[in-house]
Amino acid sequence: MIKLARVFSDNMVLQCGQEIAVWGTSDAEGEISVLLNGDEICRAKVPEGEFRLMLPAQEPMCDAQLTVGDFVVKGVDIGEVWVAAGQSNMEFLLKYVKDIDEELSSADDLHLRMYTVGQYSFKGQRELGYKAWNPWDRWIKYGENGTDAFSAVAVFFAKKLRTKGVPVGIINCSWGGTKACAWTDKQLLTGELKISIEDFEKNCAALNMKKYEIIKQYVWPARFAQPAPGSNYSEMIMKNTFRPKEMMKIMEGLYSPQNSQENGNENANEMTSPFAPLEEMIGETISAADFMAVGPGNENEPGTLYDNMVSEIAGYSTRGVLWYQGCSDEDHADMYDQMFDAVVRCWRGSWKAVNPAQERMPFVFVQLAPYGTWMMNSNAAYPTLRESQERAYHNIPDVYMTSITDLGNVFDIHPKEKKPVGERMYLLADKYVYGNMDVYADSPIGKSVERTSDDTIEICFENGDNLHLVSQDFAGYNGFTVEEIKEEDPSLVPPVLDGINALTVLANGQPIQDAQCSISDHILTVKSAELHGVQDIVVQFARTGFYKVNLYNKAELPVRPFEISI
Repeated sequence: MIKLARVFSDNMVLQCGQEIAVWGTSDAEGEISVLLNGDEICRAKVPEGEFRLMLPAQEPMCDAQLTVGDFVVKGVDIGEVWVAAGQSNMEFLLKYVKDIDEELSSADDLHLRMYTVGQYSFKGQRELGYKAWNPWDRWIKYGENGTDAFSAVAVFFAKKLRTKGVPVGIINCSWGGTKACAWTDKQLLTGELKISIEDFEKNCAALNMKKYEIIKQYVWPARFAQPAPGSNYSEMIMKNTFRPKEMMKIMEGLYSPQNSQENGNENANEMTSPFAPLEEMIGETISAADFMAVGPGNENEPGTLYDNMVSEIAGYSTRGVLWYQGCSDEDHADMYDQMFDAVVRCWRGSWKAVNPAQERMPFVFVQLAPYGTWMMNSNAAYPTLRESQERAYHNIPDVYMTSITDLGNVFDIHPKEKKPVGERMYLLADKYVYGNMDVYADSPIGKSVERTSDDTIEICFENGDNLHLVSQDFAGYNGFTVEEIKEEDPSLVPPVLDGINALTVLANGQPIQDAQCSISDHILTVKSAELHGVQDIVVQFARTGFYKVNLYNKAELPVRPFEISI
């Protein structure tokens, strides 16, 4: 009897135009046939135990039947397949996207399909039943029950790809709050990257392991249980944006007073933990930090998501990878390019081991959006992290980066507008992966600065054709006024120079305050009396934690961060 791996299931989408990897187990050695719609496409001898087959390349088709030995898979599409991977901004569910109701109500495309890899971080976790969430580990058609749990970014990418007229399948392999080191083989974390293992070992050494294991055993299932409507804090947080003080009140909702003073309870201000039975078992209180502790089996243990999630799909024939991750790597922001390089090498090696044609599997990734502050997260390391992503873009072959410098949220690490993200990733894929070289797909960036007179400089942009400004008054950001932002932290208010958000020109180390800016094709001219006699001039763009870029090229792609000195 043949049994294929769980990803090879009804309604799956297989990659067209290249050999198709299929694997599973057999209970006996023998020769088997592989049939597509009743026609034999492959005959092979399989061993007892694990086996792998390479099926010949196929043309696009819909609703076929694949038979491998005695194992039948129905409703098979053959078209374009992409892996969507990363952390919360890739995992971000379609139902949380801003103004999504109309999109969901009209969702009806049976040949756009998504498979979401179950989130498991240690061996045997699946069998414990911690996370039996219905949309995991099965192919779902766009418009069927479970569509609202699709990766939003991947959906909008796939909808654009569907315009090519072929079926599209997305394999969503993502998990919020995860570091890049969790997504790569631990054996590759050598040299400077070994610090991720050392950090994890230090965390483990500081843990009260009895408390940690009890929490893991008894509390982790609650993190993934299906909540009653309106009772899920994470859903409230993902759908909405709150000022920091409001956010803290929501988080404090994990602990609530037994009764109010109006009910005559003199101990109304005492907080009762919902984990009281566990605290009695442990012999001490449980804090939010305990709940989020990183230890053995946690999703941020180095290598664990590679071992327990990526291994489920490694080798599945695909056109490429969509990557949106990095928010949790701010502790070593300057090393992110090295860590991302390790992820890329790891995944390409794993796919190549199954299918040699996937040696240069392309990655299309997102440079992190600006944000101000969110929960306990700071934006302090983000300029460095984005700079590191820029290096990765230039240094890793067949890797392409898009910019979303205009989509950030001052009080939220999760931009709610995901449609532009997916569509911008599609532009890069269309140009560099599908070879449509007429597409204008790259984000603009400043490449040089020249002084043209004593009070004037010109900034020349790469990919800056028809550079133009979208005028805004910047009286507020994401629904919050500048005054409200200043109340939280004045440094969160981004620089604005003559209507250009995120632009700073330093004259002898001090930002100029008044300037006249003008644009001609790919050149931005800045004229200011404050530049008279200045020898040291530095142009910074989107180099603060939060900003809202309003400078675009002809493809309506926003300028990405840069810094240039004269």
